[in-house]
Amino acid sequence: MFGFNGFGCSGMTLSSADGKHFWARNYDFPSAEGSTVTLVPRGFDIPLMQDPAREDRLTSRYACLGMGAVGQSAAPVLYDGVNECGLCGGTLFYPGFATYDTNPSATSVNPAFAVTLALATCVDLDEAVAFFTGHNLSSEQVVPGYEMPMHFFLSDRSGEAVVIEPDAGGLSVHRDTIGVLANAPDYDWHVKNLRNYLTLTPEQPRPAKVLGLDLAPYGVGAGSLGLPGDFTPPSRFVRLAYVKANLPEPANEVQAVTYLFGALGSVAMPEGFVRNESGVGEKTLYTSAMCAESLTYYTSPFSNRRITAYRLGDMVDATELRTFSLPLEQDIDFVDVR
Repeated sequence: MFGFNGFGCSGMTLSSADGKHFWARNYDFPSAEGSTVTLVPRGFDIPLMQDPAREDRLTSRYACLGMGAVGQSAAPVLYDGVNECGLCGGTLFYPGFATYDTNPSATSVNPAFAVTLALATCVDLDEAVAFFTGHNLSSEQVVPGYEMPMHFFLSDRSGEAVVIEPDAGGLSVHRDTIGVLANAPDYDWHVKNLRNYLTLTPEQPRPAKVLGLDLAPYGVGAGSLGLPGDFTPPSRFVRLAYVKANLPEPANEVQAVTYLFGALGSVAMPEGFVRNESGVGEKTLYTSAMCAESLTYYTSPFSNRRITAYRLGDMVDATELRTFSLPLEQDIDFVDVR
């Protein structure tokens, strides 16, 4: 259900010319077993902690839809999603940096439940930030023996993107970010690291005379020489920031979703390219994008590149938790030329 041995993930936000706002991500891990597109209805009781002896719960005020898993206690855990008010967001792995139990006087929340709770109870980023700062992110493990070090990436209809990181000194809240996130190190480090890549440009370098020789680049794309191509979090952050900075503004929702899936493809992990510390191969299991205005959740799993869309607006008055299995088999449109 979760990336116990560590998982990757990259995320970004985007806005379209017709005033819509989008949040999107890759989820990188060896297996998505047990994951479904999940609807959490209004009036649903969500636990704050995994321990069944703990009775702390919050009741959802807003319906929300996203990718996640439903545990044995029917507690929904969303990795990412959108609520009926247009608040969007998700979790990304934050190994070596995530520090929990730094606000022990506040009510504790298991970090795995935090995104679900925020989407279910908050109308916008201000309320979401207040939710995180007003609670203690607990070190309680979802499964004994497995830690879930995470940071959080959120946006809403304002277009602002917020990064929330549980650091050793307490909770760090980054407002008005560039709308790009990967994994560790922390967000501030990633932004400082961008200074190493200021010479990157989509423009083609002009031929030059060097030591009396007339030299020209080999083909197009030479302006991006030096763009890191590996799959480490710093490299994925730089690559995605470069892609986002140079994307043309999408005209509408369909074009924005197309751009987002293409941009995230530049940092996606293909099968066989990456193995984690346990020797297990990782890949981008799914890519998702969501629109804060249309409340549509778009997703494409690794094994089926067709994009499937789910409309929260069609289910906003549902009264029960619902799950939708992923279309995992590759869907190819064979053209009949007879």
